Amino acid sequence: MAVGSGSMAKGETWLAVDREGRVGRFRPGLEGTVPRRALAPARRERLAEAIDLACVVRLLREPAREPLRPDVLSSDRLLVVLRDDAREPSPAGYRDRAVGTDPIEQQLARFSPRVLREEAPRILVTRDEVDVPALIALLREERVLHALAMRDVRAIAASLGASHPCFTYAHLDERHERASTYARVMSGAGTALHESEIPEPERTALCALRVPVSFNDAREIEVEGLVADELPKDLLEAPSADAEPGPAPVAGRPVWAAWIGMVLVMAVVRALLRALFDF
Repeated sequence: MAVGSGSMAKGETWLAVDREGRVGRFRPGLEGTVPRRALAPARRERLAEAIDLACVVRLLREPAREPLRPDVLSSDRLLVVLRDDAREPSPAGYRDRAVGTDPIEQQLARFSPRVLREEAPRILVTRDEVDVPALIALLREERVLHALAMRDVRAIAASLGASHPCFTYAHLDERHERASTYARVMSGAGTALHESEIPEPERTALCALRVPVSFNDAREIEVEGLVADELPKDLLEAPSADAEPGPAPVAGRPVWAAWIGMVLVMAVVRALLRALFDF
């Protein structure tokens, strides 16, 4: 696989959006070109999760869907879909809104919920794991349409037929002479995810990789020079937004320099002692 410094692991699928904001997957095979500076592993995982969530949100906003519940009662992060009510609108901005007066949202408040869909049905996902007693209390609420454990989200999306509705391109090692050539192997016309369906901050990370073509029209794409190789370092390598900031790095010095400094200090001390006490 053609890579540069800070490249992805071998064979790692990467994501990009086209000029209309549609989401596309790129499978490099063994030899395909990838961006020089790909998303850091933690960001890649969060972006993959955001795509899974967007797929499931599409399904769960349909009111006729049978209620979904965790298969096992155990602690996990939760995706929760609420029936509409006369809840007081939240005063915050788009996504990650403050928890309002809704009693169910107040129950979830200590698990750091974020809003994936503001309109009815309202959909939230917790950043922290919900313990079993809180989960049982939540499942007893009539207004909870669906409650999914995050460990089940990808499997449920696949079982309901909404697994990654994206345009998919692949570098075919046996067919393509140029490592930068990708051919469309799956069309997402009419069903492809759009960047607007991805929550922040993952959407910003996704849109940093944009190709100036339309996936609807492009059967093959030359990614050399189309994908931004130099992406913002703070965007790709910054810690998770939920993580506590670590201590600032402290400049160190080589071990040999410390030893030389110690020897010089000892020599100065010895010279002073000789001058003072004549020994």
